[in-house]
Amino acid sequence: MRRLILAWTTLGVALTLLAGCGTKGTLKPNTPPDTRIFVQGPVDTVNHNIHLYWFGTDVDGTVRGFEIRLLDSLPVALADTGWV
Repeated sequence: MRRLILAWTTLGVALTLLAGCGTKGTLKPNTPPDTRIFVQGPVDTVNHNIHLYWFGTDVDGTVRGFEIRLLDSLPVALADTGWV
């Protein structure tokens, strides 16, 4: 009986070790997370208090936090500048 248990245990350990070994593959490139920013409710040009909401997903990882940066100027020229 002891030999049978020892044989099954040895076989189980061997199969576990063999299952962990595999061919080395190439890593897939990291894809950037998808982040959405939105404003809920009316936006008034006089009142400067608005609520920004955001969420993010990452197909190849986990979103651990967000960083936000406010710029003094827009990175691209606006088509309609009559209101500026």
